[in-house]
Amino acid sequence: MQKNNKTYNYKDMLKVVKGLVLKKLDQQSRWDLHILPVVKYAKKLGKIYHADLEVLEISAFLHDLTRMTGDKNNHHISSALIAGDLLSELGFPEKRVKLVQDCIRNHRGSLNSERKTIEEVILTTSDAMAHIMFPLPMFWGCYKETQKNLSISEGRDWVLSKVLRSYKKIYFPEARKLVSKKYAAIKLVLS
Repeated sequence: MQKNNKTYNYKDMLKVVKGLVLKKLDQQSRWDLHILPVVKYAKKLGKIYHADLEVLEISAFLHDLTRMTGDKNNHHISSALIAGDLLSELGFPEKRVKLVQDCIRNHRGSLNSERKTIEEVILTTSDAMAHIMFPLPMFWGCYKETQKNLSISEGRDWVLSKVLRSYKKIYFPEARKLVSKKYAAIKLVLS
């Protein structure tokens, strides 16, 4: 596959993508408790639903790129722009660059955006699954990262709201089944 006389090698491209994410990483726990689980769930669901695994893996690694560098409100837009520039530069086919960008742009549950491809739905679901299966980053985001000086009960309400939103953006029955016990436990603890 070519673009501008460049051919891409997926393994090499993935090394560059991972390297960029690791360079921008604000803390190791975000890699372990969010990025890698999103990648894992995206690949697992991608195999089940015969999606483009390269698009999914790249999207999963890059979906929160600028969130890690401080763009919490519009990271879905700014991360998609950076992903597009990087992947185009690496020779990834333009049609697939757009797929990656659409996945990243539409992964946020709070936006209720229309997801048009199976890859977009899978990335959204995978992100939500990671929130529920590994909830500690949500607590950190609530009390530390937002710097809104929330009370304990306000923080609880914020996390519970995020958990409920995340569960709603899990589109596949087998994914809901996988997270159901953890989801019930989080709701119980936060009630």
